[in-house]
Amino acid sequence: VEGLIRQARAKLGTRYADQPALRVELLTMLAGSLIGLTAFDDAESVLQQALAEGRQALGPGHLLVLRARIAMANVLAQRKQTDRLAAELPALLEDLRNTRGVEPADLIGAYELAAHQAIEQRRFDEAVGHADKALELVRQHLSADDPRRVAASLVPWRCGAASGRMHVCWTCEAYMAER
Repeated sequence: VEGLIRQARAKLGTRYADQPALRVELLTMLAGSLIGLTAFDDAESVLQQALAEGRQALGPGHLLVLRARIAMANVLAQRKQTDRLAAELPALLEDLRNTRGVEPADLIGAYELAAHQAIEQRRFDEAVGHADKALELVRQHLSADDPRRVAASLVPWRCGAASGRMHVCWTCEAYMAER
């Protein structure tokens, strides 16, 4: 499958040069497939291309560029590149919060990444804060049967288990009781 994705990237080449938004979206989709296959080196390369093209043609605040940044943050998290991720996440969250038209799911995913990053760095109070923001967005914007609701609710559990402070899990229990 990775070979097919590499072929798709090669075929994309310089196609759609007059449609930069389409190129950035396609490159980000290809990277998402590579992330799913745990081909993080290839995914990072594709995302670097998407970000370079997107920033130049669309501007750094364009929604598609922000989505490519979220995907890159996922790659950095998976590769345990904590320094790079720590440098990117605050600016990414700020840009997502301040950009009109951002999908709630994008912001939820970024808050979840920030929570997991804070857990890895043993900053548990910060992790809970990010998890609470993700859960609030989940409550406001996702339907009761959306699987991302459960995924978001697990972040406080992970924080409580990692910190030994199981009372943190009350957020999760209260959330699940609402369902």
